[in-house]
Amino acid sequence: MNQADQGLRDTKSTLQLIPKRRHHTQLLRCVALAGTNQNQTEVRVIVYVPPVIESFFVRRIPIGQRGVNAIFTCTSDGRPPCSIAWLCNDTKVTNDTRHQIYHSLQQEDTSMSSILIISHISAEDDGNYTCLTETRLGNDSSTITFSYSDQSDIIRGDSYISLKTATITPSVNNQGKRLLCVALHPELPDIRHCAVYLNVQGPPDDVKMTALDDLHDGIETNVSCRAFNGYPASLIHWYIGTRNVTPIPTLLSITNGRTENGYKNGKSVSITYGRTLNLTCSVQGARPPAELEWQVPEEVQVRLGGQFNAVHSDAYVSQRVVSVTPSRDDGNKIFRCVASHRELDNGLQLFIRLDVQVPPSNLLLTAYGSITNNAKESRSVNVFECSATSFTCKSIGSSPTALISWILASDDDLGSTTSTSTTNKADQGLRDTNSTLQLIPKRIHHNQLLICVASAGMNQRQAEVRVIVYGPPDPPQLNGTEGLQGGVSSNVTCTSNNGYPAPTFHWYLRSKNVTKGSDTQTLRNRNHRIDATSIFNFTPTIDDHGELLVCQVFQPNATSMKSRRISAVLNVLYSPVIVDYSVRRFSSGQHSVDAILTCTSDSRPLASITWFLNDRELINGTRHHIYHSQAQEDTLKSSILNIVNISAEDDGNYTCLAETRLWKDSATITFLYSGKPSIITPRRIDVK
Repeated sequence: MNQADQGLRDTKSTLQLIPKRRHHTQLLRCVALAGTNQNQTEVRVIVYVPPVIESFFVRRIPIGQRGVNAIFTCTSDGRPPCSIAWLCNDTKVTNDTRHQIYHSLQQEDTSMSSILIISHISAEDDGNYTCLTETRLGNDSSTITFSYSDQSDIIRGDSYISLKTATITPSVNNQGKRLLCVALHPELPDIRHCAVYLNVQGPPDDVKMTALDDLHDGIETNVSCRAFNGYPASLIHWYIGTRNVTPIPTLLSITNGRTENGYKNGKSVSITYGRTLNLTCSVQGARPPAELEWQVPEEVQVRLGGQFNAVHSDAYVSQRVVSVTPSRDDGNKIFRCVASHRELDNGLQLFIRLDVQVPPSNLLLTAYGSITNNAKESRSVNVFECSATSFTCKSIGSSPTALISWILASDDDLGSTTSTSTTNKADQGLRDTNSTLQLIPKRIHHNQLLICVASAGMNQRQAEVRVIVYGPPDPPQLNGTEGLQGGVSSNVTCTSNNGYPAPTFHWYLRSKNVTKGSDTQTLRNRNHRIDATSIFNFTPTIDDHGELLVCQVFQPNATSMKSRRISAVLNVLYSPVIVDYSVRRFSSGQHSVDAILTCTSDSRPLASITWFLNDRELINGTRHHIYHSQAQEDTLKSSILNIVNISAEDDGNYTCLAETRLWKDSATITFLYSGKPSIITPRRIDVK
């Protein structure tokens, strides 16, 4: 916790660094990230390393007609730079008439080279020559066994390194030829060899220029100059008299590495306060290279790089980089790049102005309803569908003034917005921006991120909150009320989709709450809303036919939302039952008597009635007439069998069969022409 401000936090980090050679002169940066903000500090690392002998060799240089000098070269790498001493058979070698020692520090600040020259060598110079390098961190040594003969052997560890020097005088004709070195040893079954290819550099054999026989005053003429057989390629300079007319720099540009095109002269360059930007000054078309100079105000924090030159076609391209880390006060400061060349009376120059921009230090997103911080550090807010909700986004401390925009899914019509800008209280040079959005929540907004984007020049910052839209489902649907069977357990479903959160269901039958017999199932759909189904299980009775079954859907946490309901009239089916079966006779003439058999069935749906005599189906004929009729009730059906002019031949068992797709029922009368008929008890047959 910060001692000066209890609302802030201090953070401490410790790094156990194992320094390596490649870390030398590199910047060690500590970067502190606080949300979308960061700050950094840096220190340059200087790595000290003990000395190591990187190379040690001897070569022979002929002098005069018969003399030969031996030159021992020893190179040591270490930091700080080491001291080098020479020993011959463990005796220190110093400068005298035949021994000269030279020390030099190479371009790299770690590499020290020492040369021992022995003049006019003879057999007296044979021995073990040791190069000893030493610093306060340690020492290293290497030994060459030198013989007046043309081979030298170096003791390294427990083995030898053998050296033999060949002096060659190559010509251009030797370009690409192979130089082969062969090693022989009694323990080797075959020879070992290595080869190098000669890269012979030399001036061109000849230089030719096209004839200048036909020149006219003021008329441009192309003249070519060719250099033959030089290696590497020659750079050609042009002179008229003593005046050098070789190409001079003509194109000067400043770029930032983010865009291909350079800045125009006097252009403002947008740069963020506290962040480093690399500006590259380039000049083209010069030979020799032009010299580049950055002219920058002393008070601006910069780091200048060295100049880089590269050959392009027949001229040079030169670049120099300046790294700028601006402060708030560096706005409108001028950076000037000047290209100087010996062929230019006045150097080329180009300048730019710094446009220092400050990103918002904070971005606050609030809502009329409370915003909830979830366990995964995400934020969400609950709103109600079609009910206007106010969101406010405040950008604090920016330059230039931040412009605030709102993004929610792919909706271009979020509602009305208002924006105001005021001076920042803590810093009068910065601006605060306040934007208010009156959002009309829609279904498509559910579970989407509402993003507030503050753009201050080239800098952006954003804040976001996940919108949870509470809303009613689609109109409910009722299924399963058709084809209910009396006495059979049945399920009726009420479906309510696309609501949020999950709804509750109430069931009513004859105005009685029967919700207890229901079960609810929910599923989150691809739009993150809830599809819900309530299943009502009951066993309908015949008395339930025609009654009203109601499903009512309630949305929780939304008292302002009306409940939705759907209802259906129950259609309860039941199997046929023969409720009346009778026979009577009546006179149809002086000597004729007819028999009338009547059968009535009760069922839903209505039954079809069929007549049988001794299990043989009867149909309409000359003596048998069948009539069907429906009673006022939609469940009763009657059928009449009229037997004309009965006789003893009509005796038998007459069966009335009532049948539906659910069940069937039957009743039988035993009819006797001379006797009283008897009715056999009906029996019901299940139809599966």
